[in-house]
Parts: sequence; C-alpha cells; structure tokens
Amino acid sequence: MSGVINEIDSIDSQCRQGQCGKCLIEIETGALGAVSNKEKIFLELMDLNPEKYRLLCQCSLNSKSVVNSFEG
Repeated sequence: MSGVINEIDSIDSQCRQGQCGKCLIEIETGALGAVSNKEKIFLELMDLNPEKYRLLCQCSLNSKSVVNSFEG
C-alpha cells in the first residue's frame, strides 16, 4: 500500500491502542505529529526509528503525507 493518508478508519488495525502493530507504516514524505508514549514503547521494542516508522492508529496528520505499509 502506498498513498496519501486521508482515512485513518480505512487502515487495517486490530487493537487501535498502539499494541498490535497491524497499522505500522513507513513514512515517505510529510509529518504525522508527535509520537505517543504507547507508540514510542512499541517502536523501541521493534528497534524502529519513529522518524521513519509510525503506528498510524496513534498518529495525527500534520501535513499531506505519503506512506507505505510496513512489510518487514
């Protein structure tokens, strides 16, 4: 999946609590707001950089952003 984020509800997410990782995305361009504490813990456990990877269920959209779903 690659594209402009415009519908958080359309993202595949099991828990919407920043715990399952189903909505993990890779940021191509744009900004997704501040990293939540839950998201920071998850990304640290996965050894992922929050400037490049985010949990979409925990993000707030700050600008037109392009992302890819994470398939790692």
